[in-house]
Amino acid sequence: MEAWIDFAKGPLFAVTFLIMVLGLTRLLIIQVYNLIISKGGRLKNAPWKSILKDAVTWFFPIKHLIKGTVIFSAFSFLFHIGVIIVP
Repeated sequence: MEAWIDFAKGPLFAVTFLIMVLGLTRLLIIQVYNLIISKGGRLKNAPWKSILKDAVTWFFPIKHLIKGTVIFSAFSFLFHIGVIIVP
């Protein structure tokens, strides 16, 4: 059993982390290509202030909580913070 745990902590983790990083890099390249090459000059007139404000409000979803799910949303938020902090 220890061998499986050591395998999961070592080579398996390294391979899965590499796959994740490569996939995220691929998505980033595709997004940058779509923004710069495909969209062209339309980005100059984009409402950047509004876009950043919306992104921040969704990153901290205090205003987006639905009545009746506040407890569930709070525990979900705490769970995800814990997942980020613990490793």
